[in-house]
Amino acid sequence: YKEYLNKIRDYENISILKGVAPKSLLDISNSIISFPFTSTAVIAQNNKKKVCFYKPTNIEHQDKTQSLGIEINYNKTQLKKWIINSSI
Repeated sequence: YKEYLNKIRDYENISILKGVAPKSLLDISNSIISFPFTSTAVIAQNNKKKVCFYKPTNIEHQDKTQSLGIEINYNKTQLKKWIINSSI
């Protein structure tokens, strides 16, 4: 994972922040995309943020339990639609 972060660090549209609490990022965000299933999504939902999971594989029997009622997007088309709808 560290190698991947080092690789993308120089991309123009990506910022890697160290020492930042996830809650502080949630506070300044309108919509949250969690990848994969993480507690960050639950925290965002509890703080009344628009939230979804992005999971490009579909194992439905696991997903219903793990998503805790949070919407799941399985492909880029679904995710793009969610992003557009969440910014309305």
